[in-house]
Amino acid sequence: MNSIREYMTVLRRRWAIVFWTCTVVLTLAVIAAYGTEAIYRSSGTIMIEKPEISPELVQSTVVGVIEQQIQLLRRRVLQSENLEPLIEEYDLYPNLDASERAGQLRVDTLIEQVDPITLEPKLDASAFTIHYYYPDPVIARDVARELVDLFVADNRATRTESAANTEQFFEAEAAKLADDLAVAGDRLAEFKLRSQGLLPGDIESNRQTLERLREDQLSVQASTRLATERRNLLAVQLQELAGGTELAKLRAELAVAKQKYSDDHPDIRRLTRAIAALESAEGATDAMPSDIQRVSAQLEAVEREIAAYATREQELRQRITDLEGRLVSAPEVEKELLQLTQEYALANEDYQLIRQKHSEARIGSNLEIQDKSERYTVIREPSVPFSPDFPNRLGVLLIGILIAVGGSAVLVALREGGDRSVRGSRDVAEILGSPPLANIPIVRNSDDRKRVWQRLVVHGVAFMLVITLATGILING
Repeated sequence: MNSIREYMTVLRRRWAIVFWTCTVVLTLAVIAAYGTEAIYRSSGTIMIEKPEISPELVQSTVVGVIEQQIQLLRRRVLQSENLEPLIEEYDLYPNLDASERAGQLRVDTLIEQVDPITLEPKLDASAFTIHYYYPDPVIARDVARELVDLFVADNRATRTESAANTEQFFEAEAAKLADDLAVAGDRLAEFKLRSQGLLPGDIESNRQTLERLREDQLSVQASTRLATERRNLLAVQLQELAGGTELAKLRAELAVAKQKYSDDHPDIRRLTRAIAALESAEGATDAMPSDIQRVSAQLEAVEREIAAYATREQELRQRITDLEGRLVSAPEVEKELLQLTQEYALANEDYQLIRQKHSEARIGSNLEIQDKSERYTVIREPSVPFSPDFPNRLGVLLIGILIAVGGSAVLVALREGGDRSVRGSRDVAEILGSPPLANIPIVRNSDDRKRVWQRLVVHGVAFMLVITLATGILING
């Protein structure tokens, strides 16, 4: 109780220090809280909703990290051409040059990711808040709404355009690959048509045909040998039947000569002309004995048979040579065919892949057009703020009160510590070493009371001047 009474005594004695310290500090706090231009903040929140259709069923062609999407969207929306209509409509920043207004609007626009439920700042969240700061709370609300609408509209337009561009790209690529596939198919078909009988599937058939032709060649050669032997026998028989007849001798010589020479040989031609001359001159054909005619007819028949065998063997030899050439060139044909087939398969694989991607891109574009994919939804509309975001008036006033109280206590303590006056019995006891015999109270007369009132008037007038000055500063500010 004594300490409290002493504190109260000090407070009554130093009330002027406390009063003026609190007055000055609190006045400065009020000026700082209400004299500084107020900046209001209006905020709108947008949530990035998931697609209505599961991505496992239909994949959107517009993808990206949320944070990157927001930053890119901010750059697009806050371009000067988008902000100038807002600046003109609401006459923002009239004290700035036209070239500086868009930059200041960007500075006063803040975007932060927030939790879609609590709306508290959170990294990698699926929602973000757009803050706009301005001295007029109503304009702050209106501009914030415009910005939110710009973000939503730009996101939808950008996603739709991006999906359409993706679809057009894959459509053009599909058309190009279709042409490449057609060219590869034509080359393959032309090669197969040009290489008929040389393809890998014809090798076994060609081998079997070659074996059969070789067997036919051997058979023809055997038949030719038999026919040649019969011709030789018939020639000898004709020579024996002819005796000394000149015509018969010539025919026998012709039969023997044909065994050695071809029909174009000079001896063959000579004998043929001689026989024709004798037959014409003597009419030997009618006078020829029947045995000689019969043997001559058989000999001619054998000659024709041998000629037929020779022609057949020549045909077989030609076909064998052709098949052998095909079998020799088959590996090269197979190699080129494999290359062309692989080129066609690769072209077809690329074409089918692009067609699939084009189909997916078309579905993704339809999702964006029908607004079924990832979209922006406004979950909190900007409203008119009731209190400024800056300065924090309540905080400034509380800090002013703390400084006033603390400053007053410090000043009083310093003043009391430096005062050596004797103020009471305790001071007397400390100086003399023993308590006083009696305490005589202070008796104030009329002059003392007059001086007190004068001091109160002076302090009151000074206080009113300070309040008036502070009021003027607030009004003019």
